[in-house]
Amino acid sequence: MDLASQGAGFGVSSARCNPQIGIVSLDPHPRRASEPAILVYSASSGYPLSVVTRSDVTGGMMHRCFLRFVSETLASLGTRAEQQTKPRPLWQFHFGEDQCVVYDYLVHEGQVLLHGGLGFDGWIHAEDLNEAITKGKGYVEVLLAIAAYAGQTSCLPAKAVFAYDASELETGERRFESFYHEVKPCMGNLRQLKLQLFHEVFSHLEGADSRIHRAVMWLRKSLSEDTVVDQFTAYWVGLDALSKPLVEELLGERSARYPRCPLCGKEIATCPHCGQGTEAPLPTFTEGIKELFRTQCGIDEEAFKGKWWPNRNKVLHGGMELSHEFVNELSGQLDTLRRAVIRGVAVLCNVPGNVVDEISTMEPRGSLGPFVFRHAGTLSIERVPDLSEVEAQPWLDLSGTAVSYCVSRDGRVTAAAKREAKVCNAGSSMSEHGLLGDVRSGLRASDVSLDTTATT
Repeated sequence: MDLASQGAGFGVSSARCNPQIGIVSLDPHPRRASEPAILVYSASSGYPLSVVTRSDVTGGMMHRCFLRFVSETLASLGTRAEQQTKPRPLWQFHFGEDQCVVYDYLVHEGQVLLHGGLGFDGWIHAEDLNEAITKGKGYVEVLLAIAAYAGQTSCLPAKAVFAYDASELETGERRFESFYHEVKPCMGNLRQLKLQLFHEVFSHLEGADSRIHRAVMWLRKSLSEDTVVDQFTAYWVGLDALSKPLVEELLGERSARYPRCPLCGKEIATCPHCGQGTEAPLPTFTEGIKELFRTQCGIDEEAFKGKWWPNRNKVLHGGMELSHEFVNELSGQLDTLRRAVIRGVAVLCNVPGNVVDEISTMEPRGSLGPFVFRHAGTLSIERVPDLSEVEAQPWLDLSGTAVSYCVSRDGRVTAAAKREAKVCNAGSSMSEHGLLGDVRSGLRASDVSLDTTATT
């Protein structure tokens, strides 16, 4: 099974941005990274990616390359308090001869370190740096998909940061590539990944059907989406990927389906009135998902046929106008759909019940924009500019904003913003100020406050 193309190319933007290419002089025998604080798992060379490099075919020279990636995410290995001290948690993975370590990627803000996402460093064997970046990104994307599943947290596509040839060369000069990305602090409530949960999911997905891996990746994508329709669509595409495996797992070799007693739930193979058989042809597409909803989500056949499946068809096949009322109805189905994907994967991979129960009851972390400043008041304008007068429209200048951060001993982050707000192109009187929390990042309005008495 080759998941490299899925890991590297599924729903992601290019990992390469503003490349800087050159030569760096290093010791020809570079030191390995220090021993990890935590060793998670050592997988066989065939999992989660089976990668055939060009050198395997041509006999070309294999290079050991160092790679660094970063993914913006609220998933973390340590708490904010633990991130201020050393040693910090470090998880290590082996994929055959290739290795990868995962750690909290931290951003310096004054005297404190703030979570910028998850960092990935690896030794990857390939014919050249370009091949190593592609191969390494495949590993990282699969690990991020598992992190998203086990932590129910948005994990944005990995970005390559730095790469160089780390082989034992005759000369100390070796090729490197650097990619500049501005990594900003992720200011939501962190979701600390639990080692045992990650290990269970990682080990049970080993050797799984590629359709199951696709479902996990669609679940990850749904957690990163901001709109109801996009989340709804991603969940259902993930369920569709599981449909045939679910038929095989939950219904076996059965070629017919029977009505069920509404009281006890048992199938009725023969009509008690006429004595005729009640079997009906078993569709191969919907029955597995329907059985998953019935056994894992408590949704009976009537509700599935009357509401859940029709809504899927209306969205995926464009059969319904996306009115405000309809989108609200879809919003009410999102959590059940999320749990259905989680439990569908778990059923097919034999993930222990206590593990899937803990994962499915997590509040998802989906946003990296936890709060926004809001200012309101009155404007004094002699003449309202026309739409064609773009530069004449009033706008709020916040260029004088300065933000400082503090991390308490218990890991609580305080962000203090001093700003000079000025409305340009109009007179103004600002009477309202506030902060809006983002529930999907784990914050609510009660978690944020604004001191309007402080001086700038």
